[in-house]
Amino acid sequence: MKLTAMIAILGACVLGCAHQAARADNVFYDDIADGNISDWTLSSSLAYLNNASSNYSIGFRSTATATKSLSTVGLSRVTVSVLLASTSLEASDKCYAEISTNGGSSWATLFSIGDGQDDNVFRLGTAAPTGADNNANIKLRFRAATGASGDYCFGDDIQVSGNDAYDTDGFATLPGSGAVTRTALTYSGLMTGTGNGNRIDFSAYALPINGAPATNTFQGRLTLQNTATNGGFTELKDTYNYTGSADTTRKHLPAFDFDFVQTGSHLIPTQRESIASTHPEWEYILLPGRVWNENTDNGYSRAALPFALQQKNANCTHNGVLTFLFKNDGSVSKVAYQIGAETCLYFKVDMWGLLSASYTPSSVSGAATLISDYQNEVNNRLPSKQLEEITLDYPLINAAKMAAPNTTDPKHISVVGFIKDGVHYTHRNRNLG
Repeated sequence: MKLTAMIAILGACVLGCAHQAARADNVFYDDIADGNISDWTLSSSLAYLNNASSNYSIGFRSTATATKSLSTVGLSRVTVSVLLASTSLEASDKCYAEISTNGGSSWATLFSIGDGQDDNVFRLGTAAPTGADNNANIKLRFRAATGASGDYCFGDDIQVSGNDAYDTDGFATLPGSGAVTRTALTYSGLMTGTGNGNRIDFSAYALPINGAPATNTFQGRLTLQNTATNGGFTELKDTYNYTGSADTTRKHLPAFDFDFVQTGSHLIPTQRESIASTHPEWEYILLPGRVWNENTDNGYSRAALPFALQQKNANCTHNGVLTFLFKNDGSVSKVAYQIGAETCLYFKVDMWGLLSASYTPSSVSGAATLISDYQNEVNNRLPSKQLEEITLDYPLINAAKMAAPNTTDPKHISVVGFIKDGVHYTHRNRNLG
């Protein structure tokens, strides 16, 4: 997929895990895969959207710059990784990735390449910039220092990660105030939206940095309506011609009618394994998610749950997230869902929708044991970091080679992970087809 997908099958960590060991989360990620750089500030026409070999990146040459503002408030041990490539450089030419921690008043180099590295091959640079933690005034910048406009620089796969404040919530609280600015999956959109909704960046489903403690507690049954007929679908690859222009059951979710319990800011399904269904093609895998408050949700709490559709009698797994608003009295919004990544070579699709739902509050059998087991599980997870950080911890290890192991078709590798000295270093492929 070319969406900025967080892979749901990896567990509730896509929504912000809370556990005793520190874990890195993406603050910002842009692989330019959708061909949109409207949120970057370009200094001139010499900074532009590049589309070489159908792989988008930011092109910049001569003295051009491309700048992006972001915040790392609430985050520690912030790291930044970027890819740089170039062509036709001369001896004094350089392509830079830079960071400012004071809103652009001064800049520090994150990574640079020069003459002799101008073979149009992307190289990975990773840094842990001084002053980047808990900072609302971060700016990232690509800058060319090539002199001639015929010397080309390219930037791609910009990732900022850090240990977020939710790593210490102890299953009890969240540190945010609820002051969240939201343009997608808004209160009105979830309560009164019509149609199937739209494909959006997955960040809209995630627990935001300023999410506040939930004032409602979910325990009971969530049921989705009209799963067999509603929902959007786009096919990207279908080797065995599973679907065509006509509507089929493969384009829709199975029936959804499951129990959940909440502990602190965590929402736990009572069934987490592959769940048998009467649907011809799909079975659910449900995973724990998160619950929080936003000030503009009018007293409702907001939940987000990662889930997956597993192809029956096969290993193909299509990963997504759903989200909804709820109250203790059983009031519930519509449920928005989106699937945008998969572990499937031969069938690649996006699915999304906005479904009516019902919430039936009730006492769930075995809730106390379920909560205790889940808390023990989370508290005993290995600490994890982005794979790019392994170069910071072990300078002799080449993270780029670990991220792209020798294979005849590397773009179809979804995730790569390594355990080193009790730390799980993870990497997802930014160039999934």
